[in-house]
Amino acid sequence: MLTAMPVTKGHEALIRFAANYAVGTGGRLVVMLNTQPEEPAVNIRKRALNNFCKKLFREYGWAGSDEWEFKWVNETLEQDSSAPGFWDTWRVLLKYVAGWGHAGDVVITSDDYGRDVAALFEGCRWVPFDGERSVVGTRGTSLRGPGGLRAGWSQVSDEFARESRMKVTVFGAESCGKTTLARDLGTALRLSEGSWVPEWAREYLGRVDGRLSVEAMAEIWAGQKALQQTAWEVSRDWVVVQDTDLFSTVGYWDFWGGAEHGLPDRPVGLLSDAEYLKSDLYLLVSDNIPFESDPLRYGGDKREQDMEYWRGVCKRYGLPYRIISSTTQEGRLQEAAQIVMDYFDMTRNLVYTRRGQ
Repeated sequence: MLTAMPVTKGHEALIRFAANYAVGTGGRLVVMLNTQPEEPAVNIRKRALNNFCKKLFREYGWAGSDEWEFKWVNETLEQDSSAPGFWDTWRVLLKYVAGWGHAGDVVITSDDYGRDVAALFEGCRWVPFDGERSVVGTRGTSLRGPGGLRAGWSQVSDEFARESRMKVTVFGAESCGKTTLARDLGTALRLSEGSWVPEWAREYLGRVDGRLSVEAMAEIWAGQKALQQTAWEVSRDWVVVQDTDLFSTVGYWDFWGGAEHGLPDRPVGLLSDAEYLKSDLYLLVSDNIPFESDPLRYGGDKREQDMEYWRGVCKRYGLPYRIISSTTQEGRLQEAAQIVMDYFDMTRNLVYTRRGQ
């Protein structure tokens, strides 16, 4: 039995202990998650735990319901054990939802409420696990509240992490410091390898083909898409920072497309891919620093578009964005880091008081 807000490595350890206990005693395991509809990340918690159970029990060779089941109760329930009807409600849930309460059944929990649950049915008993958090020193309550999830990210289960992390793209006109900001942001947020993603087009244009052509744009589309997917798959940090993404390719194709520039209209599939890999947040960098020429840029000695063009791209395609307006590298970094941390805390907020607490 668990509430798992959020799902941590401690919860996974509890389930592993229960599975090993079931194997050792010849029993059957039921994992029961209790959430309430008003709580944060309800569906994420459910998917994360269910996916973990499926993967774990395949290791045991357990095919399905004969060996284990995952039960999910998502109802607004009183949490004050002294409230009238509290234990009657749980007796019904355990008996008719979990199929639990027969003589010889055990309840496995890390917290002491397991003793009271076992007492609901004659012949049932409580088996505690790691009440002092000595095996896995994680308490979900420490990860709730502003900054808690970020600070304790290493304690979060891999399944929950995959569902909860954030993707940020540094966005805007050429020669406005996007690459420097993205790289410095990865360092400032102490991200691991694979969590800062460079612009694939720069490597391609510099090493393979610097011409403006249909073939080059198609190659950039395919390469940028593959790079974004790869980074997302290998990173486990709470945020992945990208130096541009496919919406930049969309924006450039919209600008250069048409007979005037020798490119056809933008392919439909490009926008579909960009939307599929869309970031949670776009840091739109102001073009308020001097332009620096670069042979890889098609615009020559001037910017092809200004910040307002890229703001228009954000609005046209519904991209959530924040403007980075400082004119200094240090100021931009501080501004961007604070925006990213605040946005994560706001959108991944786990602050919630259960009824009766």
